[in-house]
Amino acid sequence: MALSSAVLFGKPIISVPEVIKDVFQIFGARWKIILPIIAVQIITAFALGLLFVATLFASITAGYYVDNNNRQLRSLVQHVATGGSTHRYLGNHYSWSDYTGYITSDDDIVSWSHAKYYGLSDLSYYMGSAFTPVMISVAIFALLGVLINSIFTGALVRVAAETYTDKTPTLSQSLGYGWDTKFKIFGYSALYFIAEVLVGFLIVMLPNMLAGGLNKGIMICLLLTFGILSTAAKSAIVCGIPSIIVEKQTVGGAYKRSWELCKNKIFFVFGSLFCLVIIEMAVSAILSSISKGLSDVVGFVFPPLFSIMSMVLYVNIRKQAEEFSSATLAAELDTSSNDFVAVTTDEIPSKKDMAQAVV
Repeated sequence: MALSSAVLFGKPIISVPEVIKDVFQIFGARWKIILPIIAVQIITAFALGLLFVATLFASITAGYYVDNNNRQLRSLVQHVATGGSTHRYLGNHYSWSDYTGYITSDDDIVSWSHAKYYGLSDLSYYMGSAFTPVMISVAIFALLGVLINSIFTGALVRVAAETYTDKTPTLSQSLGYGWDTKFKIFGYSALYFIAEVLVGFLIVMLPNMLAGGLNKGIMICLLLTFGILSTAAKSAIVCGIPSIIVEKQTVGGAYKRSWELCKNKIFFVFGSLFCLVIIEMAVSAILSSISKGLSDVVGFVFPPLFSIMSMVLYVNIRKQAEEFSSATLAAELDTSSNDFVAVTTDEIPSKKDMAQAVV
């Protein structure tokens, strides 16, 4: 039987295997549009990666020349100030491997001391003038990566949504839908990430810092607590992006709408997500046993499956919670009307009819 809205809306899904079945059915029915979206995403990510590497190279090279010129100028000043002595105190304190030292000349190294450095301060020292532009570049490209990913997530969710209305958008249409909702999806994802980091800091990091170090047992309990809260939160917001695509919700409205739909289905949603993760791990393990290169395919194929699953869960939870049909979904997606509507002369009102309508 061909996949159609009648089949998808035929009966409510009440089990995890049925959710998984619908996810793979939608992927199988729309692979001709999903795979090109994935291909464009890979090409875009590759191009962004090349641009990122080029930017890093330019920043580091510029920083090197700035620092090198500063060293030469300082050396010249010190050389002149010491009467042309070849032994000059440069005052360059550096860290290399596990040791630090001071340079008194080009060849002599004295005052060694064993030391280790960690964190951004050490990285800042090594990179010199390049540190600030490199950190700015990393932040900018990270945000660009999330924003671009939001476009493709929106496109994939839209394809899954239109499957329930017997429509198949083109590649350009799908990417256009994703482009229109990119900032909402970006804001939705960014807000959750910030909240997750903040909660993780309060539950795990802050107690450890205040106590000056906790034993392994307490740390494991804190990590488990954070993991449970994070999993519950992800299960509660799974319908947020579909509500942005279908109902045109705002970022805040999407969180509220997802909670309304999922609050009584947390374990069902979690089971569905967990099952797909297990399938992903199993497929990756099988492909890795054949060839390590094949396992990379999993990283390209399964993220779209999770986007499809979010729509499958959204549709079926909403179908059980309220009056919801394929026609309703089509109206909300604005896909029920054709782009061009033929108008005959019989449908054009006469001047008399227009005058009566005005009266």
